[in-house]
Amino acid sequence: MPEKIQSILGPCSVHSYEQLRATVEAINPSTVPGLVSNRGPLEKPRTGDQWTGLGSAGVPIIRAVKDESGCRISMEATTARSVEYMIEVADDLWLGSRQNPNNTMEIADALKGVKLGMFLVKNPYAPDEKAWIGAIEVIKKRLDPSVRIAALFRGFCERIRTPGVESWRNNPDIEMVNRVVKATGVEPWIDLAHLIGDKELILKYLANNKLNPFWTGIMLEVDAEVNNALTDKKQTLLPEETIRIVKHLQQQRQDSFDIGLGVV
Repeated sequence: MPEKIQSILGPCSVHSYEQLRATVEAINPSTVPGLVSNRGPLEKPRTGDQWTGLGSAGVPIIRAVKDESGCRISMEATTARSVEYMIEVADDLWLGSRQNPNNTMEIADALKGVKLGMFLVKNPYAPDEKAWIGAIEVIKKRLDPSVRIAALFRGFCERIRTPGVESWRNNPDIEMVNRVVKATGVEPWIDLAHLIGDKELILKYLANNKLNPFWTGIMLEVDAEVNNALTDKKQTLLPEETIRIVKHLQQQRQDSFDIGLGVV
């Protein structure tokens, strides 16, 4: 068990300089111990005419906010083409569930030899254990060996539901996560925003349950301008809510160490 819960926190997608700057001013390593980077996605794979992100036009925004604040930024790698501009400004990347396994190989090839802080591989949209393991192994082989690799769990979209979580956005299968982590040797992270999918349920879960020490890190969607969010507004937290809940989780983790449970 790591002594501090790691975290990646920030908007579902970047809409403007003002939005990202306000969010990273509130969510930073001094206010959130264990913060790895801020979310700063520029592409949002969607169907229809929904918001699909700023794309490469958002690079100057990311660069300006990074230069002014010193923050680290994490983005979702969506295609080989997008990776080319993302690695100009991204410190960390993740492979989304919609790209796993459909775009895994092209993204992995575009990342050959690239040095990042972290690369997180989300589980496929549907429960496909072999595809998840395969994606992790492909990414590990392409990236520089110094890059931290994680399996990022966001639940599965399927008809069968686990008792007690019928109201969650996606269905958890923690046993599969255990098997994938054991098979690949990577860090286990949890994306509660997409797993639960509702701000009030996320806050209730985190306030009333100890986060399993199995998890190295947690990803949450946090936006200082949540009322103006164009994507996933329902599951996005305000910075002050996030700071309070992550400090609560950090105290739980520290208490476990104090009583001698902090042994891997």
